[in-house]
Amino acid sequence: MAIGERIRFIRNLRGMTQKWLGQAVGFPPKTADVRMAQYESGSRTPKEDLVKAIANVLEVSPLALQIPDIDSDLGFIHTLLVSLDIDYSYMPDDLFYHIYAVKSLLIYRYCI
Repeated sequence: MAIGERIRFIRNLRGMTQKWLGQAVGFPPKTADVRMAQYESGSRTPKEDLVKAIANVLEVSPLALQIPDIDSDLGFIHTLLVSLDIDYSYMPDDLFYHIYAVKSLLIYRYCI
């Protein structure tokens, strides 16, 4: 999952709009939603200081937005959660709910 996808995922999890997040990190109201859309779509890549500002507003570690290193524990957890974003329609209901519960707990507990 790229940085823009992570921003979008966590922003939606927090119930924020692109415009609200953009204004919270300092973009003018007129362009805040457009700028955030550019970062979320991957047409622009945020610099390190902007990543920190976005992470601060989203109340997560900047590491939660950056590409993970799977050799670290946190990077492994990030990679595991991304791998769980699969088509659940072919799973038995009990397995789906177990995976969803574990994923939700990890996201809530570690803000990733």
